[in-house]
Formats: sequence, structure tokens, C-alpha cells
Amino acid sequence: MSDPRPTAERQVRIRRGPKVIRFVAVGAGLGAIAAFIDVQVTPKDANYSTAQALGFIALVLVPIGAALGAALAVLLDRISIRRSRIVTAERIRARATPHAAEAKPQTGPAGPAQDGGVDRIP
Repeated sequence: MSDPRPTAERQVRIRRGPKVIRFVAVGAGLGAIAAFIDVQVTPKDANYSTAQALGFIALVLVPIGAALGAALAVLLDRISIRRSRIVTAERIRARATPHAAEAKPQTGPAGPAQDGGVDRIP
């Protein structure tokens, strides 16, 4: 007996892309650490306190680190595009039941389903 639910197949591209905000945050953090190390290893200036010197150096190194992290994320994203695969995905649409109006809508990690469909890769 065949499955009575309507299905639709289509080609989809699967790839693993980097989370850009994480790369930017790590780059900014490494810039802050580099600023701290720079202030600790360079000789002290009588005109500026350690905190002021750290702030000045961090104003330069944190954005540079964030930009380098973003550039690395873009590079890895380009690499992930080349390594992507095209597969056939099947969409199964569930039929409404008589008691569907009384049931609460199910929510997943991305929020409520828009069309009630379920994606699966055979």
C-alpha cells in the first residue's frame, strides 16, 4: 500500500558554512589579548598609565583582530561552497486531522512550522 501523504522532491545544496560572528568575536578577543601582552612587555611611559596605554593599544588591535577573523570566515565560507554537495530532498506534507484546530502548534528550534511540512533527505 502506498503512502497517502503528498510528497515533493527537489535538489538542495548541503554545505557547512562557518559562523561569522564567532570568528569576529575570537579575532577581537585575540586582539585584546595581544594588546594586553603588548602593554605588559613594552616599557612604561611616564605620560600614560597602564590602563590608558592598554585602552589605546586595544583601540587599534581589537578591530584589526576582528577584521582578520572576518576575513578568515569569508575564506572558509568560499571553501565550503566548493565542497558543497547537491542531494535530493523529499518534502512530506502532513494532512490536517479533524482535531487539528484544537491542537497547539508545535514549535521547533527555529520556531513554528510555516506550512506544516517536514523535510527529510532519503
